[in-house]
Amino acid sequence: MSTTWQGADLDEMAPNNFIVRNERVRPFLRGEGTLSGSHFLLETWRRDGLIARIRSAGLSVRTLLDRVNALPTVPSERTVGPQVFRPLGTAKEQWAGFDRARLRWRDLPIVTHEGRRGVEVLVDEPVRRRKSRSGGDFFVIVPQGTGGAGLLAVDEEAALLQAYALLGNSHELARLHFTKVDDHYHVQGDGVILPPRHAETLDLLSAGKTRWTFGPTTSALAERVFEKLAIVLFPGIPLATDTPTKGA
Repeated sequence: MSTTWQGADLDEMAPNNFIVRNERVRPFLRGEGTLSGSHFLLETWRRDGLIARIRSAGLSVRTLLDRVNALPTVPSERTVGPQVFRPLGTAKEQWAGFDRARLRWRDLPIVTHEGRRGVEVLVDEPVRRRKSRSGGDFFVIVPQGTGGAGLLAVDEEAALLQAYALLGNSHELARLHFTKVDDHYHVQGDGVILPPRHAETLDLLSAGKTRWTFGPTTSALAERVFEKLAIVLFPGIPLATDTPTKGA
C-alpha cells in the first residue's frame, strides 16, 4: 500500500473512480468495470477482493480511505505564549496571522514600538510574511532575547497545522456549519484555508463541482478530515427539498 502522497499504481480519485498509473494493474481490472485510457470505473461488488489481489501482487493501491488515514492530525497540547514585537525587515514586508473566526490569513496591523515599525505577535503563533505579491513564507514565532520575536521557518502545511492545533486547545474552537439536502451534506467554508493535503482530499471527496458537498459514500470520510484538524461541524438551517409542489 502506498504510504506517501505520490501516486499509487491504482489511485482512487472519487468513489470507485481510479487512475491507472502502472500498466501491470490492467489485467486485474478485466471484468470489474469500465476502463477508458488511464481511467477505471469499478462497477462490481468485488471491490475489497480486487484491491487485495492487486496488493498481493506487490502493486500499490491508494483508496480515498487511505488518503484520509495518511493525513496528519493536529498536535495536541499547543498553546500560545506571551505577546512579543517583531520589527519589519523592510518597508514592504506584509505580515499575516491566522484569523481564528474566519479560518484564513489576515493582515496584521503595523505598530510602532520604541521608534521601530513592526507587528505584535504571540509566541508559538504561526505567521505568514510576504515581501511581494507571491505566496509568501511561513514561520512560527519563537522567543528571542527579552520580549523579542524570532522566526522558525516552516512550510505552509506545518503553519496551518499549528494554527488549527492552537484553536483545538483553546476556548475558540474552529467551527464550520453544514446543511443537509436530501442525502448530501454541504459544509459552508467559503474562503476557509486548510493545510494543502487536507484541502485536496476534501476536494476529491466532494460531489460534483460544489466545494465541500459530500454524498452518502463520502460524508463520513469528510468528517474524519475535519476531525483531524479539530474542526467542529455544527448543523445550519436545513434546506428542505422534499416539499410537495402544487398539484403533485
